Amino acid sequence: MSERDQQQRQRLVALEGALNCRDLGGYATADGRVTRWGRVYRSDGLDQLTDADLDLIAELGIRLVIDFRIDREVDLAPSRLPDHPDLRRQRLPIGDDVAGTTVIERIQSGEITSYNAEQVAATYEKILEQAAAEFGTALIHAADAVNHPMMFHCTAGKDRTGLMAMLLLGALRVPDDEITRDYELTTHYRSRKRLVILRPQLEAAGVDVDAVLPFLTAQAPVMAATIEALCRRHGSIEDYLTGPAGLSGKTLADLRAHLTESVKA
Repeated sequence: MSERDQQQRQRLVALEGALNCRDLGGYATADGRVTRWGRVYRSDGLDQLTDADLDLIAELGIRLVIDFRIDREVDLAPSRLPDHPDLRRQRLPIGDDVAGTTVIERIQSGEITSYNAEQVAATYEKILEQAAAEFGTALIHAADAVNHPMMFHCTAGKDRTGLMAMLLLGALRVPDDEITRDYELTTHYRSRKRLVILRPQLEAAGVDVDAVLPFLTAQAPVMAATIEALCRRHGSIEDYLTGPAGLSGKTLADLRAHLTESVKA
């Protein structure tokens, strides 16, 4: 088994009720350090966790869970995380809670017939502009060691969670190609398995699944285009973080101090 395969096996948190829970440790940074294992996790929804999953999460010692889902999503799929004095939960809703239908529902109804990579990237650009404050708050929490280990999630662990992971890894100076590879892992761990269920349902509704595949999966060109657009608009990921997201230079320094370490010889 290659070193990369070993790292990916270690990266996945093997939960029964969530497919896409991953450790963001082990990524090399541009300044010769590496992101720390066991400090920050990204995940999909936590509404189907089993009792064994809850035990595993307790073993990880998670202190803070940030939920990016909107009210409607939370009402439909409440988190199974229990109330516990050592586990704090904070909601930072990102998205439109007024719209009556989800993108999947609009695809199934025929309202949306195609969703290419450029459109997904454009959607991400819009989210980044509209939710800069929410992402900034989440990163401020990530910079505080009292919250470690922490976890953030949405429903699929792909879009809002993918953007948060991009911003966090970018703040830690992880190169763009590694950030896009982290994004792609959602396809490996979750999207392919979900498509086994979704594809026949969508095809039965007359949907050309291949025409909307960039929305249903996590494709590297989408994240690459998102980062490029963010840098074109703001200069760099760091400039976005210290600009619209409201982070201070000290917060960036704290993120790097607490979430990266020297490479062991």
